[in-house]
Amino acid sequence: MWNETKEYRMWCNIKQRCYNTNHPQYDDYGGRGITMYEEWIDNPNLFISYILLLGECPVGYSLDKRHNDYGYHPMNLRWASPSQQKENQRKPRRPHTINIPVGETGYKWVTRTRDKFRGQFRHKSVLHKTRTVDTPEQAHEEVLQLRRQMGLRC
Repeated sequence: MWNETKEYRMWCNIKQRCYNTNHPQYDDYGGRGITMYEEWIDNPNLFISYILLLGECPVGYSLDKRHNDYGYHPMNLRWASPSQQKENQRKPRRPHTINIPVGETGYKWVTRTRDKFRGQFRHKSVLHKTRTVDTPEQAHEEVLQLRRQMGLRC
């Protein structure tokens, strides 16, 4: 069955990153305009057929977009080694940050990504991120709400 294959799982993961706004990696994919070839969106069989045309995935390689700023489309996919994928990554941009005090817990960071804002904080060595919102004030409120839900002091 297709739904038990590595290729089907790839299709599911790509679709989630591109179209599910709640996916943790959405901002890096769908949020910046990365899409999936329209004929593949609702047809995993077509996607899998194309992947099989690329040949068997070499050991240690994984599916990669040739041009990182373009979507998952025919002719933009390849099997790539970890070093090839690292070379193909976006250069990190230093986000605009604003310190907002949060009681006795220190500072909560609000980061700006393009024209949106996201709050984040660490608790017990785990980084918790909020959804992206339009203003730093909304991001701060998102953090306060998340902290309350976790039973933490604000």
